[in-house]
Amino acid sequence: MLLMDVKKELGEVLSNGLASTQIQEELHDDTSLLRDIGLDSVQLIELVVAIEQRFGVAVFDDDLSPDLFDKYDRLCNYILNKVNAR
Repeated sequence: MLLMDVKKELGEVLSNGLASTQIQEELHDDTSLLRDIGLDSVQLIELVVAIEQRFGVAVFDDDLSPDLFDKYDRLCNYILNKVNAR
């Protein structure tokens, strides 16, 4: 899987989970999912579950931090590393 594939799929996950098709247009490498998109704690939990299901990876509690969700690109790279480590 390539980084651009992860970005596309994660954009779809975010759009479907937030019921906003316009969110993909707002996603850039430096977009903060917390500040710019405004994900709350419940949405973050839903996002983690959706990532695990969509990409077939496990997101461990130790990995969860505000830094991981601070930048869209950082989360995409995290997912890509998890997928490639399988």
